[in-house]
Amino acid sequence: MAANKAYWYKADGTRYKAGDTIRFPGLARTLKRMVEAERKAKSAGRAAGIAAARDRFYKGDIAQEMVAFLRQHGAPFDAADFADFYARIEEPAKTTYRGYTVYKHGFGSQGRRCCRRSTSWRTSTSARWATAAPTTCTPSPRR
Repeated sequence: MAANKAYWYKADGTRYKAGDTIRFPGLARTLKRMVEAERKAKSAGRAAGIAAARDRFYKGDIAQEMVAFLRQHGAPFDAADFADFYARIEEPAKTTYRGYTVYKHGFGSQGRRCCRRSTSWRTSTSARWATAAPTTCTPSPRR
């Protein structure tokens, strides 16, 4: 628990405030390793690079480290739990709002709820409802 607390609190035990910079060196190291894998496969094309980065995370040394950490902490995971995972690519949900097309990202998020609320924004005359909208919705530029 103390190691986890170190991520979310400053060294003096106080909480971060809005605008403070929080550093995640472990995450940065993981992302750099995934980029390394992508760059090594770059000559085979973009799709191969993405697959190489994904495979390093779910099947390679990064997965092995995650499984070791989880087992050390009593979690019942093994390498197959990671290797068998595959995120499917799907079209993002979208809706329109005041002349904008609003998209959600293609991976799991609150996007569908966001887009359903956007429909409510269109039909609602309450400006207050629109200003309480989730910040995960990013409108695309008008075309």
